[in-house]
This record gives sequence, C-alpha cells and structure tokens, in this order.
Amino acid sequence: MRDEIITLSTILLTACASPTSTEVLLPVAVHCVDTMPSRPAPTFGMRAGQQRPQTPLAEAAAVKALADDAAALERYANQLEALLAGCRG
Repeated sequence: MRDEIITLSTILLTACASPTSTEVLLPVAVHCVDTMPSRPAPTFGMRAGQQRPQTPLAEAAAVKALADDAAALERYANQLEALLAGCRG
C-alpha cells in the first residue's frame, strides 16, 4: 500500500511539474490606418437660400464646380477604399 501511494504521488508530482504550453490565438483590434486622407473642400458655393446663377457663364462655372467636386470626392473615396483594403486580412 505504501509503495502504491509513493508511486501515485510521484506520478502526480511529475505531471504537475512537467511544463505544458498551449498556444491560444485571440483576435486583437489594431489600428491599420495611420493617417486618413484629408477630405476635399467643396468648390461649388451654392448654399440653401442662394439664388441660382442667372447668366449662362455663371451656370457653366457652377456646373464645372460641381463636376470638379464630384471628381475630388471620387478620388477621396478611392483613397479611403485603398486604405481599408489594407486592413482586411
């Protein structure tokens, strides 16, 4: 009986003393974007309550400003999409 207790305690102490390691992977949120591109400032100056341009030249300038704003916002959106694509694993 005494030999069995010594054997059992030796097995238990050996099991506790043996180093076992288990690698556990946990998802960790990290910032993948260091700097954000600056949002383009609109060039089209129409505000609520302002009158429409009355001359064809003024209307052409307003249309050009809107087209320029649309192109700038498209470039901005493309930059944001490229940044966020780098965040995806």
